[in-house]
Amino acid sequence: MADTKFLKMLEDECDSELCKLGFTRLRRGGVVWEFDSNFLGWIGLNTGNHGNTVRLNPFVGIHVVDIMKLSAAFSNKKYVKGGTATYAIHLGELVPKIPTFEFEVGADLNPEAKRLALAIYEHGLKYMASLRNYEALGPFLYERMPLHGGYPERYILSLYCAGKIDQADKLASAIVEGESAWSEYSTPSITEFCRAYLEHR
Repeated sequence: MADTKFLKMLEDECDSELCKLGFTRLRRGGVVWEFDSNFLGWIGLNTGNHGNTVRLNPFVGIHVVDIMKLSAAFSNKKYVKGGTATYAIHLGELVPKIPTFEFEVGADLNPEAKRLALAIYEHGLKYMASLRNYEALGPFLYERMPLHGGYPERYILSLYCAGKIDQADKLASAIVEGESAWSEYSTPSITEFCRAYLEHR
């Protein structure tokens, strides 16, 4: 397995190549595109450690500061700027035929890091930009609600941040009250979030 030192070197190399293209590094492995103070293009590099080869699987999407700050506050968690995507997809969904990104221990990391950064810039950035408003983002969050994983909470907050406060309030109330149409979301964590949201309102 590739050791921690190699993985840190790999993150640094990829971060460096992304920053050369205009991305901003918030921390090691935390690189964003700053569209504005609220909408940040988000990158996630999932790591597959296979002995002497490390495979990186890039995810691209958006981190909405207002949504994620409120989500953290109502869930009693610490907010980390750019830490989690509000919504993201695998880069392979945008460019299915792109070769996988593989890095060999002991080999020059730069050519493959450069190829990865360029692929994200050329194919991912436009997609990130398409998500940088609440009207565009909302339907994608709604579609993922059945997955849970924070999506019901983010969808409610996307409505709230878009000024659709009545809709957000009604949905949060329906979940708290266990209405049959929304009963699958009446889990302890989502219900607790909805109660905190409604108290804030």
